[in-house]
Amino acid sequence: MGFSHVVAAGLILTGVVFVGFNISRATYDHAEQVDMAWQNARALEEHILTTSVIINSVSESGGTLTIQATNSGATTLNAGKLSFLLDGVPAPSYTYTVETVSTAVWPPLSDAEFQITAAAPTGVTLASEHGSLAWWRA
Repeated sequence: MGFSHVVAAGLILTGVVFVGFNISRATYDHAEQVDMAWQNARALEEHILTTSVIINSVSESGGTLTIQATNSGATTLNAGKLSFLLDGVPAPSYTYTVETVSTAVWPPLSDAEFQITAAAPTGVTLASEHGSLAWWRA
C-alpha cells in the first residue's frame, strides 16, 4: 500500500467522521425539540386535567346577567382571561369579583361572580384559552 492509498484512506475516514458528527448533532437537536414538545404537551394536559369550574347560578335583573361560579379544580385561574358564550354567541365584556374582591386571581375552591350586560340566556358556556370549563342550561 503506497503513500497515495494511505492519504486517500485518511481523507475518506476524515469525511466519514465529519459527516457522522453532523448527523449526530442534527439528530440530537431534533431529539431535543421533540422532548421539549412532549414536555409542553404534558404540561398542557396536566393543566387541563386539574382545571374545573362549576356554574352555580345564572340570574338576570335589569339587563345585567349575574353568573355565580366556583373554581372546583386544583389550578388557579385568571378571571380576567375567561370567555363566555351566551346561547352560543360570544358575550360582550364582563366584570368580575373573586370572593367579593375585584381581583383576577381565582384560586382553587373559591367563588367568583361575573356580570355581563345581556338578556337572560338559555345556555351559558364558560371557557378558558384551553377550551370549555363549564356549561349551564336553563
